[in-house]
Amino acid sequence: MHTETLTVPAIHVHWDAIKELLITCFPQYKQDYDTLTTPDSFFESASGFHDKTACTWILLWNSNGDLIGLITSTTYHDSLFIFNLCTRPSYRKKGVAWYLLKTMQVKASERGVMALSGSVETRNKFLIDFYSKLGAIREDIGISSDSNYVSKSVRFVNHFKEHELIDTDKELTKLRIRCETSPIIPLLVYSGTFCTMLLIHRLNTTNTI
Repeated sequence: MHTETLTVPAIHVHWDAIKELLITCFPQYKQDYDTLTTPDSFFESASGFHDKTACTWILLWNSNGDLIGLITSTTYHDSLFIFNLCTRPSYRKKGVAWYLLKTMQVKASERGVMALSGSVETRNKFLIDFYSKLGAIREDIGISSDSNYVSKSVRFVNHFKEHELIDTDKELTKLRIRCETSPIIPLLVYSGTFCTMLLIHRLNTTNTI
């Protein structure tokens, strides 16, 4: 398992993998993304309202070379604005998103910015709760709309201190263990009236979403 931090045009080499993961995690954008047939047009769209050349992508790959998570950022005057945060469904609830966000904190500090920010649709209760648990503060923003085309959004800002920054290599090792080590589950073996509990490695893992 490893990460890559890339910008345009170096990231073009991975555009197929990134496009596939974004469609998997954000199926509502599949119709739009399917019409984009070149890396340049894809990253223009995937960068939203931001200049694609000013965006930084952090990609997380598993040991088999599969893209399992990513996050995008661009620098604002007061924070590092993040978007496109996503985790492959079979790797969710293992700490991938947390690791990507904490890694982005390190990147922000290297740029002299000690805050992350982002916008979340108000209907996305799960993501709102996720950011809140990480200490992000919710702020109302003026670009919300009740129309069918623009979802109402809120802005989150996560201010952090130097001592809260992680050792990315150490935490990546922990993440690799959680994601790629076969879990141990209890197996009950009955013998007469006795029950012996054995711990075995499950060979066929069932991932949660």
